[in-house]
Amino acid sequence: MKFNKTRNKVIGAIFIVIVVLLFFMFPTKYYLEVPGSAEPTSQYVKVDGKHDKKKGDLLLTTVGLVKGTPFTL
Repeated sequence: MKFNKTRNKVIGAIFIVIVVLLFFMFPTKYYLEVPGSAEPTSQYVKVDGKHDKKKGDLLLTTVGLVKGTPFTL
C-alpha cells in the first residue's frame, strides 16, 4: 500500500481540529463560579421614614455559574 502524504496531512488536520473543538466545547459535570456584578443594597432594603445621609454605598456582590469545559477547568 502506497502512502499518500497529502491525504494523510488532511486527515491529520481534521483530527486535530476535532480534538481542539472538543477541548473547548465538551461539557463536563463541573460548574465554575465566576464573578458577577456588585448591586447597591438600597434597591433591596427600604426603611420607612428614614433617609441615608452618609456618603458611599453598601454593595451586594453576586456570583454566576457556568458549565465547565476542559479548557475552563
